[in-house]
Amino acid sequence: MHALRAVVSSERPLHEAVRQFKRDLIAMTLRATQGNRSEAARRLGIQRTYLHRLIRELEIQIPPGRARPDRPAPRRETS
Repeated sequence: MHALRAVVSSERPLHEAVRQFKRDLIAMTLRATQGNRSEAARRLGIQRTYLHRLIRELEIQIPPGRARPDRPAPRRETS
């Protein structure tokens, strides 16, 4: 709701206001899903790949996710 008020009360051009609204909405959804991009995409009603592209294009910082005990830590190659 805060994001919507910021867009409505701004005097920015429409394109900039929409871009900021998208950034705020995606960031808020990522926080709500603890950084789980698949769940965030589902909640937003968009494809996961499109969400990844928006994150990159809008330069959104992804919050650290919760630890997933069902997945082992990635292996590091040693030389």
